[in-house]
Amino acid sequence: MITFEENKMVIELPTNGCPVEEWLQTHTDMVELLQAEEVQMHQRRWHYLELLKQLVPDWNTAQRMIHSK
Repeated sequence: MITFEENKMVIELPTNGCPVEEWLQTHTDMVELLQAEEVQMHQRRWHYLELLKQLVPDWNTAQRMIHSK
C-alpha cells in the first residue's frame, strides 16, 4: 500500500516473516536481477549496482534501524 503525505510517500509491504530480513533479501534480489539483465550491463553499470548493493546495511545495523523508532 502506498500513502502520500506532505513531503513524503509511505510504502507498506506486508511480510510473512521478519520485515528486516525480507527487505534485505528483496533489495539484494532486485540488484542481482538488474546486474544479470543484459551483457552490456556488465560493462557499463555493474559497478553502480554493486555500490548500491553494498550501501544496504548488514543484518545487525538493519535491526537497530527498525528498533530505533
